[in-house]
Amino acid sequence: QVSQNLPGKEGSSEVPLLRVGWSVDFSHSQLGEDEFSYGFDGRGLKVENGKFEEFGESFGENDVIGCFADFEGEELVELSFSKNGQELGTAFRIPKESLQDRALLPHVLCKGCAVELNFGQRPEPPAPVPEGFVFIHEIPAPERVRTPTGPKTTEECEVLLMVGLPGSGKTQWAQKHSQENRDKRYNILGTERVLHQLRTRGPEPEELDAKSRELLTQQAAQCLSKLVQIAPRARRNFILDQCNVYNSGQRRKLSAFKGFSRKVVVIVPPEPEWEQRLEQRRQAEGDDVPESVMLEMK
Repeated sequence: QVSQNLPGKEGSSEVPLLRVGWSVDFSHSQLGEDEFSYGFDGRGLKVENGKFEEFGESFGENDVIGCFADFEGEELVELSFSKNGQELGTAFRIPKESLQDRALLPHVLCKGCAVELNFGQRPEPPAPVPEGFVFIHEIPAPERVRTPTGPKTTEECEVLLMVGLPGSGKTQWAQKHSQENRDKRYNILGTERVLHQLRTRGPEPEELDAKSRELLTQQAAQCLSKLVQIAPRARRNFILDQCNVYNSGQRRKLSAFKGFSRKVVVIVPPEPEWEQRLEQRRQAEGDDVPESVMLEMK
């Protein structure tokens, strides 16, 4: 249930967003934007693997959304939704063979709103439940799948500090390393990752002018700075995906992760490859690092 839309900053065009649904383990936080991740978006859309389609109707503050998974079919898992007790129909039909016995986990993505969740712990549900469905809370523990637990002690945690010039390939390396070591469940803390989470995707690509992108980049940098500050409090594995070319900054960031296994990953591509990467970055993002800043980093 969307219990409250949070007040936005004065002059902001941002609107609250809630997306609910199901994902397999190891899915990204952005519900519906990668494979085996299925969401119902408050704008009246369903989304799977980054593809948006119209479905049901829009919902917002005080609406109660039901998420239902039917595993009783021989070949398909059917995912359906309801709004305030009214069934909206089946949104997704997933071949069981493609899931390969992976469990579907409840997944919520919210932005600018407060939500309340009910897995069966409440005496009375806030809206009627279709016949034949039960809450997850009522399913016997042996029939549920426990996701892998994280590190139990700080000593089991790891932090990788990326070091390299803009465009050197740090983000690409971090993403590849994270994919190849999924069991470590790395949390990548980088500007591009935060920017992706700040922007609200939809059926049409979001167009940003230079001023809006600059403002969003500033907000992302502020968010990232705060995330890096609070990260050492959590028992997780992290990759700090920033330039980190100054010794003072490297020492300051790593000293905060006392007790972690701390490693530095330095990326230095050949000069022609680096220049090609920089040009691709300029064309894709319009982002150009001043030459004076680049020389100082070197």
